[in-house]
Amino acid sequence: MKLRNTLIAALILQGHVLTAATLKVPMQYSTIQSAINAAVPGDTVLVEPNTTYYENIDFIGKDITVRTPNPVNDRHTTIIDGGLNGSVVKFINQETNNAKIEGFTVTNGTGTIRNWSYYMGFPPVVAGGGIICDSPHAFTSNPSVVGSSPTISNMIIVNNSAEYGGGVSVWLHSFPIIENTIITDNNSTVAGGGLACYENFSTIGTVVLRNVEISRNITGGLGGGGVIANYSSRVSMMNCTVVDNVSLSGYGEVLFRANGSNFEIYNSILWGFTSDILYDQGGVPVLSSIDYSDAENIYGITNVGPATLSINPLFVNASNNNYRLSPGSLCINAGTTVNAPLNDLDGNPRNGNPDLGAYESETTSINETSGNSISLYPNPVQDKIYLDADENLDIRITNAAGQLMDCQINQQPGKKVINVSGMAQGVYFIDCGNNSHTKFIKL
Repeated sequence: MKLRNTLIAALILQGHVLTAATLKVPMQYSTIQSAINAAVPGDTVLVEPNTTYYENIDFIGKDITVRTPNPVNDRHTTIIDGGLNGSVVKFINQETNNAKIEGFTVTNGTGTIRNWSYYMGFPPVVAGGGIICDSPHAFTSNPSVVGSSPTISNMIIVNNSAEYGGGVSVWLHSFPIIENTIITDNNSTVAGGGLACYENFSTIGTVVLRNVEISRNITGGLGGGGVIANYSSRVSMMNCTVVDNVSLSGYGEVLFRANGSNFEIYNSILWGFTSDILYDQGGVPVLSSIDYSDAENIYGITNVGPATLSINPLFVNASNNNYRLSPGSLCINAGTTVNAPLNDLDGNPRNGNPDLGAYESETTSINETSGNSISLYPNPVQDKIYLDADENLDIRITNAAGQLMDCQINQQPGKKVINVSGMAQGVYFIDCGNNSHTKFIKL
């Protein structure tokens, strides 16, 4: 009888653990932090969108999800304002990738004071204006020591400041996944205007960036306007757009590495700088790699793959901070599908070979630029294009350089069939009837 009662108690406990709750803000809890305090691992804190929450939040070691109902859209209108009172979001108690934050703008953060006296007697430093990921332990290269490695998705991290990592700071065995996120207009006085990664010991793990725009961040002092990686930190960048960042020291406007750190860059665009793409301060040498990417120059990167471009990416409107690709950009379809995300930063699907950068081209396959409506399909284009039109149109296909393409066009009742199987991937323009209709297609 005693054994039976013990078994029943164990089953009830297991059922409790497997039942995750949704805690609603502000319906049930007045603040995000009060909901986090009440949550248990596996729970979701669901935050009402289209509101500004004036608070600084700490996940306090809990693997929970803090999100809005529609993170892709809500991140533009749902704001966590740190009130110039420290880091806006803290992960400093060994949270894992199961600790997630999604769907917010994080702003007006000023960083967290952390003790760095173990390193050459340095005074305390201020790190992670918007978000800090850190370990509760003192410095050690022991791989058993765990930092904080959350998943940060569908966020806008803007107008934050600190000494290290104006937007985000990652320290000591912390390996966050940052995806579908914009890190922009942040400031650091020492290093890492957008992102600073320190003491991560690359034999243990990697800081992962996917579909991330890092733009217009500024750093002074040491350098690294976009990203700095120091003390054996490894940063993986896939489909990132790193553009128009500034280093007042002149060192590492885009990327900065030192002391055993390195970058692995794929499907990305790095543009809007005048110095070397990667400033190497020295220390233990580790090779950085780039391929299937577009960079203004590749100085400082040792392993440069054959699919690396150095051409104007043709942003839609860089002066107004629109870093999406214009029709005719050779960055369209120039990526690799290996490890590429299925969607872009805007939540749009990536079709076929992905575009370079954080955004898939708005010309996903077939679009009309002028003239009356003419139906072209399928989408995406493969071997043949079907054009529904009764009129006897004169069809001309040109590439982005204006060269006329030679392809077979057959007439069927009510439609034309255009064989494009012999054409390379890229953007092409179809002129129908002496330019009365112009469409562009993406193969």
